[in-house]
Amino acid sequence: MNTKIQYTIEDLEYADIPLLSDMPPRDWEFDIVSFMKRFYHQSWFYAIKVVHDEVIAGTGSIIFNNGTSWLSNIIVRPEYREHGIGSAVTERLLEVSREMECPSCLLMATEAGRRLYDRLGFVEDGMFCYYRNNVPLPFSPTGNITPARNDELQVILQLDRQVTGENRGEMLSGHLHRAHVYRKNREISGFYLPSLGDEPVIATDAEAGRALLGFKHASPGKTTVIPEENLWAADFFRKHDIKPFSCRIRMVHGLRPNWNPEGVFCRIEGYYC
Repeated sequence: MNTKIQYTIEDLEYADIPLLSDMPPRDWEFDIVSFMKRFYHQSWFYAIKVVHDEVIAGTGSIIFNNGTSWLSNIIVRPEYREHGIGSAVTERLLEVSREMECPSCLLMATEAGRRLYDRLGFVEDGMFCYYRNNVPLPFSPTGNITPARNDELQVILQLDRQVTGENRGEMLSGHLHRAHVYRKNREISGFYLPSLGDEPVIATDAEAGRALLGFKHASPGKTTVIPEENLWAADFFRKHDIKPFSCRIRMVHGLRPNWNPEGVFCRIEGYYC
């Protein structure tokens, strides 16, 4: 049994962000400094740090979506593990989620981290698989995919809420001006946001989702993360002989959002659907 250490949990300051650069495990392939700087000043984002002897031993953050919240980047330095820091960070963020009146709190867990979240009352709500194309995929442009018009932005937000079960308007609003939509018979059935995270794709049918994935992956080095229930998207990658290189577990604490995993053709980023 490790000797108990004394630590404090504090708000993460903007000046602390560069000190986090070496904290994510290498297999995450994650630039936490860029992530934190991009979201730090947003009203729907909050981050904390665990401090021991003036060293940041752990960190974690949370995003709020008008009734749902997502925990992210719960990381403890290897030399500080087995001291309850991961549990303390998660419990503090759950407390913040309750303070913000979010009945649903979600996260993406690795298999290694799952035991911690199980103990704290999270339950599994699906599996997400990671795909990446190293070379451009063949794509035949059609007139169905076009830049979104200003008068279509509310339609995009409504479609997103229909699929995810969340009100993500505050997060998405800064990226809608660069959205592309799939339109057929004047109806929008999918959208793609190339300026946000892993470049999310949301669609209500296979035709729109696959077309938007083809549009996205016509460029090399794109990462797409999909729920395992989305067989339409999995089939798209299988036809291009692209296999998943990693998986994460979606977990929920509290009320499960009423979401449609078959409509998520790529989640937003990292921990977040």
